Amino acid sequence: MRSSASPGQEKAAASKKPAAAANPTEAYRFNTLGLPHMNQQRPADAQKFFERALEADPKFAVARVNLGVSLMGQPQLYQA
Repeated sequence: MRSSASPGQEKAAASKKPAAAANPTEAYRFNTLGLPHMNQQRPADAQKFFERALEADPKFAVARVNLGVSLMGQPQLYQA
């Protein structure tokens, strides 16, 4: 039985990778690694850890808030 999708659409659907599962342990770890950088007034370094925490778990709200604070400290207000 064939689907009604064109071959191009079938290829596009097959090439999409499933979303990676959230890893809250890694997100917590990266967030914790970013905090000392914020305390040392190094928000650009902290930003990298908070971004990695959000890659590990996009719904980790604490890392999202910390990312905003680190962006404001650079000052990148629009991105914050």
